[in-house]
Amino acid sequence: MFQYTVQKMIGCIPILICVSILVFLLVHLTPGDPARLLAGPEAYEEDVESIREQLGLNEPLHTQYAEFITGAIRMDFGQSFRTNRPVMQDIRDRLPNTFQLAIVAVTWSVIFGVAVGVYAGIRPNSLGDSVSMGVSIIGVSAPSFWVGLLLMLLFAYQLGWLPASGIGDSPFTWDGFSRMIMPALTLGAATAAVMARMTRSSMLEVLHQDYIRTARSKGLNERVVIYRHALRNGLIPVVTLLGLQLGVLLGGAVITEQVFAWPGIGTLVINAIHARDYPTVQACILLIALIYVIVNLLVDLTYSVIDPRVRYD
Repeated sequence: MFQYTVQKMIGCIPILICVSILVFLLVHLTPGDPARLLAGPEAYEEDVESIREQLGLNEPLHTQYAEFITGAIRMDFGQSFRTNRPVMQDIRDRLPNTFQLAIVAVTWSVIFGVAVGVYAGIRPNSLGDSVSMGVSIIGVSAPSFWVGLLLMLLFAYQLGWLPASGIGDSPFTWDGFSRMIMPALTLGAATAAVMARMTRSSMLEVLHQDYIRTARSKGLNERVVIYRHALRNGLIPVVTLLGLQLGVLLGGAVITEQVFAWPGIGTLVINAIHARDYPTVQACILLIALIYVIVNLLVDLTYSVIDPRVRYD
């Protein structure tokens, strides 16, 4: 297990390097001059050139990339063009907000999605199966910004039950939790739908296996057969999907945070893109890629816990 973990961690290094190169090139090839934006439209060319030199934008691309990757290794991404603060300080201020939103979203979506998937899987072609799968198709197809606006229209403006936007002081208070409900529902809707469909498919496949027939022929309680034997063995594809969906949640948080004015990484990235804030955009996307890689590594290691037949030698 230890050797496998080390090999996977080493294999993550080329992935992160490729991501850093792609992000760096895409950001720098985007039309727009951050020095001109900072100086203003009526600034003299000498002032713009001075700002460009101060920011290091007049250096060749390979030199700028070398400085970027060297700083990234030290977790130092320089200063933000927009706020004049260290980029890592801006990220530290915003990252907990995105994490708490993603954790709540993934928690409810996994519980709800697996429960609906199990229900549909043990009752195939029933009315409940048809309804739940029909709703899941809507959940997968509906854009997150549309779902967020509908929730806002219903619960904030029509019923007045929940605040429309913003973040509270603490998620453990009613004010903080109530402000998190609609963003978390919006962010986790697609994940819950995909989890439900995957769980149903996995349960249908597992329930036709010989060991399930054997367990039933021994007279075991149906709940024991379903939850101890069938569900546990059917969770591996679901766990794989969960690792992928967590990356989707981090990416989808960009849109959800904009809709609900949630001060997280997504809002930080959007503001940085508008301001051509290269260091912030590069740091945020590289951080999301790192989290994505770590989550998928943890998913791989979780297989042996769920299914003892899986061993890493």
